[in-house]
Amino acid sequence: SDQFTTYQLPTLLSGACDVTDGPDGAEWNQELFANQLARIDPHTGEVTEYLIPFTAPLLDNVTIPMIPGVTGKIPLGCGLVTGTDGHLYAVNGLRNQIVRMNVSTKHMDVFSAPNILGNLEPLNDLTPYKDAIFFTQTSGNQIGRFDYATQEFTNYDVPTPLALPLGIFAASDGGIWFLEAGANKVGRLDPETGDIIEIPVGGDLGAPFTTRAETEGRYVWFAALTGNSLGRIDIFTHEIKAFPVGAGSFPVELCADNGNNIWFTHLLKNQISRLDPSTGEVLDVDLPDPLLGGTPLTVIPDIAPGIFCEPGNNVWTAEATRNIVVKYAL
Repeated sequence: SDQFTTYQLPTLLSGACDVTDGPDGAEWNQELFANQLARIDPHTGEVTEYLIPFTAPLLDNVTIPMIPGVTGKIPLGCGLVTGTDGHLYAVNGLRNQIVRMNVSTKHMDVFSAPNILGNLEPLNDLTPYKDAIFFTQTSGNQIGRFDYATQEFTNYDVPTPLALPLGIFAASDGGIWFLEAGANKVGRLDPETGDIIEIPVGGDLGAPFTTRAETEGRYVWFAALTGNSLGRIDIFTHEIKAFPVGAGSFPVELCADNGNNIWFTHLLKNQISRLDPSTGEVLDVDLPDPLLGGTPLTVIPDIAPGIFCEPGNNVWTAEATRNIVVKYAL
């Protein structure tokens, strides 16, 4: 289809994962397996990769020599956003670190959260706030805050034990909303007081996973992985509504386009899909498969790709098993 443009990542088996607009106007991707950030030039389509420094706790910005093929691939990070301070920020997976890149100089700084056991599995996420980055620490059962100015961390304990906080999103009400995949709850952190409230989501929204979309100034959206649904919470009334998206869908990440439609990816399907909240209808769009000459068929199921709705008319996604970033023109 003429609506698709694909960008091949130079490093083999790098695992294209999360994708976002950078402060420089380029599209950026975090590579799950290669521990790199990739920049896609919006004018030329050229892809350039930048290796995240390998550091250790207490030695955050002392780069340790890598063991080829080993140390560079340990973190498995997949969370990338642009901060309100004009830098690019990424989570660093198993190392429980925040990575900050100056997109002008391409210099990266790495900051280790105080709880080095805070993320003993690779899945967590981050969100930009007015003066900080907030992020989840899944095995530590905490929400972390990284202050732009002081570069200091603050941790907030999630009230429910073993809640497995995963997705996180700073909404227009000033709250930091997050998902408890292990407890089937949505949480809200007040960044001014540190108070946390928790709201059960119900069985049809099992394993709330990622939250990266807000519509109409009142609805925060999230993907429920095992519930095969998208969830919508009213940030003022806390009412939650489930939107089923099909058996075997396993929705992973989502974003909202200019028309308040919700686009999302799937764990094991080579598709992106669009939910129309006004009707509940779901449109599936097959992604091109380079292994089949670009045809929209699937020979290898994809894994946990990211998605980003660019302001305008493009939806970006990543195909981890195919090592490509895809732009879909609406």
